[in-house]
Amino acid sequence: MGQVTNKLLKDLLPQALHRVQSAHHGRLDLLQMGWSEIVGERFSSMTRVASLSHGVLMVRVNNSTLYALLEQHEKKRLLQHLKKRFPGHKIQSLYFRMGE
Repeated sequence: MGQVTNKLLKDLLPQALHRVQSAHHGRLDLLQMGWSEIVGERFSSMTRVASLSHGVLMVRVNNSTLYALLEQHEKKRLLQHLKKRFPGHKIQSLYFRMGE
């Protein structure tokens, strides 16, 4: 049987949630899964999350046509979705780069 304590769940819950968020913070695999859903099936195979540093998410793009489309037309929308989906990562900007 577990240890008996006088602490209330409402006092313990914030600490437990913080530990869970810390374990997920910065995990590129989780960002990649979220990115794939946000950018959509059509473009996810031609892009990949490369890094997250100081609030800048860098995404590699396979070709110049897609790069131009994402940079000029989709960047603002994608950034809004990323911020909403990953508030703990504090993503401030989105940077696209050519290459695999």
